[in-house]
Amino acid sequence: MLTDLYTRFFCADIIEEIVTKLEYDQSTLHSCILVNRTWCQVTIPVLWRDPFSFVSTIPNNELENKKLKSLFVVCLQYLKEDEEKSKICGLQEFETSNQNENVPIVKYKPSFSYLAYITHLDDSVIFRSIFRIMRQIKQTELIEAKNAFVSIISMLFNHSRNIYFLNISSSAYFVNSLTEEIFAGFSSLFLLISTRHTKIEQLQIRIDSDNLYSEVLLENVLSIIEAQKELRDFTFIVEDFEWKELIGMEFMKLLLITLGEKTDNESGGKLERVEFIGCDFDGCTWDDGETLFDGVSGVVFDACINLDEEILTRLEIKDEENDNWEMSFV
Repeated sequence: MLTDLYTRFFCADIIEEIVTKLEYDQSTLHSCILVNRTWCQVTIPVLWRDPFSFVSTIPNNELENKKLKSLFVVCLQYLKEDEEKSKICGLQEFETSNQNENVPIVKYKPSFSYLAYITHLDDSVIFRSIFRIMRQIKQTELIEAKNAFVSIISMLFNHSRNIYFLNISSSAYFVNSLTEEIFAGFSSLFLLISTRHTKIEQLQIRIDSDNLYSEVLLENVLSIIEAQKELRDFTFIVEDFEWKELIGMEFMKLLLITLGEKTDNESGGKLERVEFIGCDFDGCTWDDGETLFDGVSGVVFDACINLDEEILTRLEIKDEENDNWEMSFV
């Protein structure tokens, strides 16, 4: 058979090289799964590296919504053993809705450890996806979506093995009505990241809402950074104007020092690039960031304020003298 010839001449390593080039072409990857068993076994891990990559900000995209439902068909199987979490996520309503729309429901254990293959997680995209799906099956309040989000995002972190890229946005955790259950869930989630996921290479922290969870997130940022062993690229974004003042110079000092420790090659530091967006560096001196700025090969300041004159002068000299070092002000 033709498929047998494919397998004979394309070993798993070659197939992996092929499908990796198609990482964000989900339609072609789905076709690769149908070739034969070998192609399927190689393609599934690539397809599930970033399963939410197709999600846009367009709420009524029918094709996207159908893909999302198929994705959650698989994800929610991992919650079936937990009756309470299944109820929170509206699993029964979800299955009933899908049956009415001829979306297949999985009644058996998944053939692959799909969630273990996830390497990219963006919590704001995941929350947007959950809220969109829940709104389709019932009139969902924001608080209900947040409860479901806590269960599902925790499940993703529990089952994924090697997170490579992680984006944490404080707005994903915001609700007008705080509950101890949700609060405890978020705190446990950040602890889980610090203790279990220590090989993140690209980490992005976004403070984009004025709420209590921004404070909780900030309290855990340093411990999350400290826990990382493979961190190469770090971005810190402050989008909410009030938080530029509320964060305070003590936190920014500690952030610069903590990041500096991640550049120490002798202790295993691998940080190469940092980007600060919308940050207030009031009170931060060259001494606070010297280890960081001397250790990385690139730094970006975007819409930042109150940068110390000595920091600017030294970085400009470094930029002129070192061809392998890049600095950018936006």
